[in-house]
Amino acid sequence: MRFVAMQHATAVRRLALIALLSLGAAATVLPAPAVASRCVAGGSDGSAIAPTADTLRETTMSVLHEINSERVARELVPLSPDPRLRQAAHGHTRDMVRRAFFSHVTPEGRGMTARVRTTGYLRTATAWALGEMLAWGDGWCSTPAAVVAAWMRSQSHRRVMLGRRYREIGVGVELGIPFAASPLSGATYTADLGSVRP
Repeated sequence: MRFVAMQHATAVRRLALIALLSLGAAATVLPAPAVASRCVAGGSDGSAIAPTADTLRETTMSVLHEINSERVARELVPLSPDPRLRQAAHGHTRDMVRRAFFSHVTPEGRGMTARVRTTGYLRTATAWALGEMLAWGDGWCSTPAAVVAAWMRSQSHRRVMLGRRYREIGVGVELGIPFAASPLSGATYTADLGSVRP
C-alpha cells in the first residue's frame, strides 16, 4: 500500500485519532485532542484490506505487526501481546461503537486506568505505565496499515507507540464507527500499551 501526502490526495477518506498517557502508581493523565487525518490508499497488498467480521482476529494481529515494525526500525523493544490489555482494549472499542462516543473516558467518567485495572493487569504492580491510542476510519482508512500510519504522523500518538517504557500491548478492533448511521461502516480501533513492575 502507498500513502500519499494530504496535499496530493485524489481520493480522500476520514480518519479520527486520539491518544492518552498514564504513568506511575499515582497516575498523571495527559489527554490529547481528537485529530482528523486524511489518507489515500493505493496498491494491492494484504494490508489494504478493510476489516470484516471474518478478519477481525487477523486485523488485530496486523496492527501489532505494524506497530512492532515501527518500533524495531527504531531499535526499540517489540511489544508482546497481553490478554488483559486486549480485554481492556476490546471492551472499550466495542463500547464506543455501541454507545456512539469517541473518547478515552466513558460517558460515566471511567478512564483508561480504571478500565485496565479491572482486568487485573495492575494488580501486583508497584510501578506501571499505560498508554492508549484510539482511531476510527472508513474505507481504506479503516485498514491496519492506514491506522498505524496515521498514528505515526501524529506527535502524541508517536510518543505512545514508540514509548520506551512499554513492553506489552492489547489491540481491540470493532466493525462500525461512532456516530455512523450504518453499524458496519468502517472500523474502530483501540491499542492499550503497558508495562508493570512488581
